[in-house]
Amino acid sequence: MHAIILASGLGTRLMNLTRGIPKCFFNVGSIPLMAYPILSLRVAGVNAFTIVVPKGYRYLAEDIASSLSIKVCIVENETPERGNAYSIMIARECISDREFIVSCCDSIYPPKIGEIMIKAGDDYDIIIGGSKFKDFINVAEATKILVIDHEVFSIGKHLVDFNYIDTGVFKMKSRIFDLIETIPKNREYHLFDLLTTALKQGYRIALADLDEIPWTEVDTPEDLRELKHGKRKEILNEILNSAHTIIKV
Repeated sequence: MHAIILASGLGTRLMNLTRGIPKCFFNVGSIPLMAYPILSLRVAGVNAFTIVVPKGYRYLAEDIASSLSIKVCIVENETPERGNAYSIMIARECISDREFIVSCCDSIYPPKIGEIMIKAGDDYDIIIGGSKFKDFINVAEATKILVIDHEVFSIGKHLVDFNYIDTGVFKMKSRIFDLIETIPKNREYHLFDLLTTALKQGYRIALADLDEIPWTEVDTPEDLRELKHGKRKEILNEILNSAHTIIKV
């Protein structure tokens, strides 16, 4: 199983706290933020990674890959302002698998979520990791999902009726690249846009039910402080404890 780690955003809201580097390269505890989803997926069974980074940050991604002893292909995104769906498209050069995992670098979750995503059903073009756990996220900023009979019915940040939250972890079939290639070159195109476009065009989208497994994401200074010093730190500890069984961190 291969995984794409989306780390091409600059994280401008956190620059004052991260000393001017993109948040995914900033150390939280003993390792960079990006290392946590990589470790969770590695423990879950992913054995190859593609990391998409902003131009000029390849060396930091190489350092992380070396410290974690992972097989990696690094792609530099020269236009990160085009959005993270574009980052998936340029990762295509490294992907030969029929299906793969996609994870945002600032989504922090334990290996159990990776295991569920890897085992998720084979009959869909996109599977979204959907959670009912809300304690460690800002629901107002989250992408919400309405699921009916296991299939995704609607997606949006402003949905009134919803039963799951998007965790930023996905399983995708390689045919999704055909859809991404239709992205207009003069506009931003994010994962949310990709999901809504795929839904409208008849791609089959399902949900992997992650139920109440604790997870979090890091968008704001408050998120970062809570992850380093608050209750969210328990997720980091769980990841590091699990990773010690196969990787020296």
